[in-house]
Amino acid sequence: MKSRLPITATVLLLLAAALGWHLKTRASKPNAAGAVPTAAVVLSVVIKKVSIRRTDGHVQLSLTAIFTQNGQAPLRLVPPLVTLLTANQTPVPRYLGPILPEPVLPGTGPTELTLHYWLPASDLSSPLNLSAGGQQHPLPAPDIVETGAR
Repeated sequence: MKSRLPITATVLLLLAAALGWHLKTRASKPNAAGAVPTAAVVLSVVIKKVSIRRTDGHVQLSLTAIFTQNGQAPLRLVPPLVTLLTANQTPVPRYLGPILPEPVLPGTGPTELTLHYWLPASDLSSPLNLSAGGQQHPLPAPDIVETGAR
């Protein structure tokens, strides 16, 4: 009598093989935004405006700047390439709202983008810096857009 794998084991084996193939082919493709490796990126930044919205002891900080890169491929402005830092060099988490666009430079030439961050209001008592492409840029005093419950 021949031994056969149960149907459930066969299905699981096929699913595992398909997942392995998918992960292997996906890993060999460049990332979706075609980002230049961060070591090769030269990024210049001119900060135009910083605004805040206070809510229950926290702050949503919006930073508008003109970014220019040296590459021609789209470039995602995500950590570690672009990071907001507190005075003690702690990274500030990005504010990821459901309708906020992902910050991507389309290629060469200057592009104005707004980045959004979420931090405790107490972090505003010391200077904040935008680290972009290895350079530190001090943030100007923010404009208060709206004050909610504290």
